[in-house]
Amino acid sequence: MMFSSRSSLLAARARPRSIASFVAVLVGALTLSATAAHAAASPIAGTWNLGGGQVVVQQQSDGSFDGVVVTPVSFGGCSHPVAQVIWRISGSGLSYTGTHVWFRANCVMEPGGKSTWKIIDTDPMQYTLIFCTAHPGSGPPDPSARPSHPVGSTLCYSLTRKLSPSQTLSPPTSTAAPMISGTAKAGKTLSCSTGAWTGSPTAFFYQWQRDGTPIAGATDRTYKVQTSDEGLTLTCTVKAFNGGGFGSPSTSKGVSVPVPFVARCPRATGRLSGRTLGLVKLGMTRAQARREYVHSSNRGTRFKDFFCLTPIGVRVGYASPTLLDTLGSAERKLLQGRVVWASTSNALYVVHGVRPGATIAAAGKHLRLAGPFHIGLNYWYLAPDSDSTAVLKVRHGIVEEIGIGDKQITQGHKAQLAFLKSFS
Repeated sequence: MMFSSRSSLLAARARPRSIASFVAVLVGALTLSATAAHAAASPIAGTWNLGGGQVVVQQQSDGSFDGVVVTPVSFGGCSHPVAQVIWRISGSGLSYTGTHVWFRANCVMEPGGKSTWKIIDTDPMQYTLIFCTAHPGSGPPDPSARPSHPVGSTLCYSLTRKLSPSQTLSPPTSTAAPMISGTAKAGKTLSCSTGAWTGSPTAFFYQWQRDGTPIAGATDRTYKVQTSDEGLTLTCTVKAFNGGGFGSPSTSKGVSVPVPFVARCPRATGRLSGRTLGLVKLGMTRAQARREYVHSSNRGTRFKDFFCLTPIGVRVGYASPTLLDTLGSAERKLLQGRVVWASTSNALYVVHGVRPGATIAAAGKHLRLAGPFHIGLNYWYLAPDSDSTAVLKVRHGIVEEIGIGDKQITQGHKAQLAFLKSFS
């Protein structure tokens, strides 16, 4: 049986598509706020010895549990890296069910193996559970399997807890914030120190933020600055772990990434409010929009313009015949030749706390999302936003683009779908 991959977690510039959904889950795991008291709230919660390492099980706000690697766990030549979520658990008392991450012989991740956890000894000196797991796609574990007796694809292990529920150890406490070193310039690499902590931490977890928004996949000690960071402030948050749990996060001071001068690509304004994105406003004619961006080069098509800005430009769409054919005569006359949507992948722009690079799960906490609408390689979401409709383009759980659309033609599922298909 194999559980893990040799690959390390990469900084956000690469954001591998094949593991993006795993990264989105991992970023959520790094925001846990456990304490020793919380860890003792359920028999399954705590730090378990597994595969030469440790997995800490912590209860989530919905009552489920996550199992996060805090020291590397190895099986069959593959190693679960620190901070990986390998267990998703539900249940109470002494019996639990859920899933865990398997890996093929070449250490390629294969999540979803159905699993059981049964606590068989609650003696404080030898707290023990039996963990059984079946290969993904093979159904639940065979109940006749035992740690020394695998059955079919079901394997079982006897696990002991590193600290018993009766023992107490205070989580680490930050005494000095982490610090960022290096040159804050696109293409350069920054490093984040651990800061100083009490409680002798055994593991540290990192999360880089862009103007306060977690950067998906940026969970290493180092981070390669992206062009999308230009004009924004980068910070690094560190969480320390010991046998008592996770300490409260500690965040570094921010470092600003300068915006370089690029001819015919002026600095982006970052303005997004109501019916306005940057310099363009919904309802403008094409001539008006182009006058506003007269200093930007333009890669225009028949019903779209792309105005160059630094670090990233703005797309503007005009009502196409395809869209106009779905509208009544009065709306056709009103919108013909006019701006009906504008969007950008520039993280300088924010709609209700959501910027490009955020996870769609995080966006759902700020916006009342409709969707997803699966068109081509992308998933699209819409949300009411005062005088317009917020538009999010999502791929692999990450918001790649945000924008605004005309409110009157984005009411109801049929109209929303017609609107999105007209330009996506």
